[in-house]
Amino acid sequence: MKALAGIMSLVVLLGAACAAELNTPEQLYQKALHLETAKADYQGAIPIYATIISNHEQNAAFTIKALYRQGVCYEKIGQSEKAAECARQLARDYASFVKQNTEMELFVEKYRSSESGDDHARQNVGFPQKIEGVWWDGDFLPLSYRGAIKVVETPIRLLVRSGPCGLAFHPDGRIAFSEGQGCNENMLIAYGSANGNFDPVVDIKYVNIKDGQNPSAALENQGFFWSFNGPLAFNADGTCYFSLGSCNPNGIYKITSSKPVKIEKLHSIESASSLQVPVFDKSCLYSTSWNGIFRYALTAAPASTKSNLWFSISGDGILMSHSLIISSTRVVVDALIFKSSTEKRDYDMVTLIFDKEQKAYWSLLADRSRPTAGFGPMAISWDGKQMIHFNSKANTINGFSLEGIIQPVAACGQ
Repeated sequence: MKALAGIMSLVVLLGAACAAELNTPEQLYQKALHLETAKADYQGAIPIYATIISNHEQNAAFTIKALYRQGVCYEKIGQSEKAAECARQLARDYASFVKQNTEMELFVEKYRSSESGDDHARQNVGFPQKIEGVWWDGDFLPLSYRGAIKVVETPIRLLVRSGPCGLAFHPDGRIAFSEGQGCNENMLIAYGSANGNFDPVVDIKYVNIKDGQNPSAALENQGFFWSFNGPLAFNADGTCYFSLGSCNPNGIYKITSSKPVKIEKLHSIESASSLQVPVFDKSCLYSTSWNGIFRYALTAAPASTKSNLWFSISGDGILMSHSLIISSTRVVVDALIFKSSTEKRDYDMVTLIFDKEQKAYWSLLADRSRPTAGFGPMAISWDGKQMIHFNSKANTINGFSLEGIIQPVAACGQ
């Protein structure tokens, strides 16, 4: 009997251990994410995210991701006040992490701005006093601020799965997007569609990497990555390039074959929020990080002693997010303008357009009363006839034009 009792006790202990193993933060997160993204069961995902937040505070990475995804779920079911509370908690308790993730940054900024009641009283943001000028292709240019210009937006009939990390035009006119949420299986590089049937550009997959280890080149060459929330770009012949986003280690990758999957790492970089091969320089890839737009060769060229910085904003407390290079002399930038050098939570995000020839810059207005809170991922077609961005508030891909300055067709012809 004692032996039987001992066996039963062991079974109970093993069962408890298995149950605990099935409820790790990562497993709970994957379960909730599946309910949210694969089944659109937002009500079912919310309590699982809440369990992670309340029971696994020691695991900050999953707590932060769960808090963000919970806010997105509340947004989807129309509970904006609860979504705002998630955003406030992210900004209050995890500000340094949020600033490394563009998607979370935009989510927090959206609800931060709505608290003002006027949904953006940006005229007093003070960025004209902050911006001293820009470094543009090796030259420093003092610029004058010319005020705000109107942005005309038109939703287009294109579906993406959720909030994209990047947008890009293929030379044949198709629009592709990248989507990822960091260290999980939600990784996608595909063409948008009108019916929700997405055609992958390449099939990339998540691989779990233990703490302190780096993914092997062999795994990356076959399309396996430990984290992804980065942008994408095409060159003139339709070859696709992408970055992993804000994670470290990171790089710029070239898709050499979709079937079978073959991927080549061209350059090691720290972070990238935008990628683009501009019409005026088809031999280089331009990558945007917090401190500027950097130029890289489209081949795995050896490291150069020459600086590859192409564009940066000069001034105290200014960081860059997404960008769009309209021409060699005109750039659109989502800029984070910090109001204090000591308080890193107190900032404004504005979208600015810089013009090298006119030695001037403007802020962009989504309507006639308020500047934008960041355009997010942007892209321009190869013929220059269409500019698009992801409107995070409406959850749509919008075409846009700029009232009162040169149109994109002329700009791309320079």
